Amino acid sequence: MSKKDAAPDGQTSEQNAGQTHERTSGQTHGQVMYTGPTLLRPVLLSRRSVYTVIPAAVRKFVDQDKDLAACFVPLSEAGRALRELEGAPGTQPGVYSRCYGAVKKRYLDEVKK
Repeated sequence: MSKKDAAPDGQTSEQNAGQTHERTSGQTHGQVMYTGPTLLRPVLLSRRSVYTVIPAAVRKFVDQDKDLAACFVPLSEAGRALRELEGAPGTQPGVYSRCYGAVKKRYLDEVKK
């Protein structure tokens, strides 16, 4: 991974996503943005919602689903995640796109059946 793919703190998005579960399973250390698809079930989550503390009802699902946990990114990383998800020029699909797709398939596609 090149230096330009690293976040300002020097970590890659994969490293940040791996740490998201720790941040969202309790109190967050700063604000996080939910970058996954808008969900109505099993919990209500709106894309681009910002949290200082993840609500207990949401945390229950986040603790059980690493892909859902990875959709909560620190505000400092949210711009990069959203650019990747929206296919901005110069970006390539990565961990955020993979997690978004997994959450969409798991929660949205099941609801349609």
